[in-house]
Amino acid sequence: MIRILVFGASGQLGSALTETLPEDIRLTGVSRHQLDLRKPDRCTDIIDNAACDVVVNAAAVTAVDAAERDLETAWQVNAAAPGLIARACQARGLPLIQISTDYVFAGRSGHELREDDPVEPLNVYGRSKLAGEEAVRIGLQRHVILRTSGLFGMTGKSFLATMLRLASERSELRIVHDQLTGPTPAWDLARAVFAIARR
Repeated sequence: MIRILVFGASGQLGSALTETLPEDIRLTGVSRHQLDLRKPDRCTDIIDNAACDVVVNAAAVTAVDAAERDLETAWQVNAAAPGLIARACQARGLPLIQISTDYVFAGRSGHELREDDPVEPLNVYGRSKLAGEEAVRIGLQRHVILRTSGLFGMTGKSFLATMLRLASERSELRIVHDQLTGPTPAWDLARAVFAIARR
């Protein structure tokens, strides 16, 4: 039995992890209602009391516009909290799976992105998530960083859910048409997280 502690349990990935839970994994979820990552002091206590084998940090401020309006919250949740979680994991010998984003790239490469492409975030969301990645790399040896794109699931907010809702309400949609993405189903990412946790 593999015991996983998940920060961000009420989000799209957290919900998918719960909904697709294999028999060999026990999951303990921490939602934003249980822990406000703007003040992440309790992370260490939660990790201590979870008796887990792997920690997954799926918590984030993911609304790009909201991050621009509230830089402090985006930085606390997306950058400072992952660093604190990583240091707590390092002290306890626990691996961490950190969920990140393709927004760490500028998107001007002209080819499908690869993990070793140069990073160049263009907005607060991307910069704060990249800072979270760097904090995890510095704070913890045993970690995996998963960069996802266009995450969507059966619950929560996503671009796909918004487009489906608007399509049922309006006869015409006006959205940007100069951006390409590779949408990621939350249940596929959940399966990847379980596979990594087992290793």
